[in-house]
Amino acid sequence: MQTMTSRLAVFGLALSVLAITPFGSVLAQDSTPAASTPDATKQHAPDPQKQANRLAKQLGLDSTQTAKILPILQARQQQMAAARADSSLAPSDRKAKIRSIRQDSESQLQGVLTPSQQQKYTQMQQNAMEHRQGNKQGQGKQAPAEASST
Repeated sequence: MQTMTSRLAVFGLALSVLAITPFGSVLAQDSTPAASTPDATKQHAPDPQKQANRLAKQLGLDSTQTAKILPILQARQQQMAAARADSSLAPSDRKAKIRSIRQDSESQLQGVLTPSQQQKYTQMQQNAMEHRQGNKQGQGKQAPAEASST
């Protein structure tokens, strides 16, 4: 049971990273000017095929569902890369556009899932969010806690 929870947390974390990570390797392949920035070359785009396979395994998707979610993940990856590469957008507009892309793809994914799969997927996302928040809190408070325990 704990292994299943750990796997779900890791998967949720992977999804969250997908949602917030620049897709530098995709940009580098396109050889756009944004690809020459230092930050763009450090990041790697998650593989939509691997994501689809992971979702299929963790949510128990059938082959039809897996075939439907793959283009959703691919489109999200391309749209996110384009939004991050769009230097004409102000940072707040870019963030809003990325949030919109994420919401649209999430609703499309939810439309492919059965109600029980939707519940599992939602739980995976919640676990990932809790994990991220725990990591953020742990990073800022770790040093003082260690100092007080000695």
